[in-house]
Amino acid sequence: MASPSTSQGLDNPRDPALANTLRIHAYAAVEPGPRLIVLGGIHGDETCGTVGIERTLAELDGGTLRLRRGQLTMVPVANPLARQLKQREGERNLNRTFRPSEAPADYEDRITNLLCPLLDRHDVLLDLHSFTSQGEAFAMIGP
Repeated sequence: MASPSTSQGLDNPRDPALANTLRIHAYAAVEPGPRLIVLGGIHGDETCGTVGIERTLAELDGGTLRLRRGQLTMVPVANPLARQLKQREGERNLNRTFRPSEAPADYEDRITNLLCPLLDRHDVLLDLHSFTSQGEAFAMIGP
């Protein structure tokens, strides 16, 4: 059911122990089906997506949840530097300019250079965010 998780390194002089690794967990069912990728922690101060992904990983690894078809890839913290700093962004807002860069100028450029090829290999992206204001939970769905 599950393939091992992988970590891809980032060349980041700030704190190699915390911000230089992107955790990527991949699961593949025997039966073919859609390829879904779930991202959490695009913004370092948004923890709900990360918590939800970590719970799902524990259920998959513990056998209480099973992937029946297709492939599932989960990235609990898509911006490790922002999470380490406990703020919305590391060097810039990753969610505003999300495309590969031939000449990476900042940490988030290096992150997108890792994530964009991964996203291209999937059919569906679920990007989990949270907010701090009061109100009902909501989902935004679009092309």
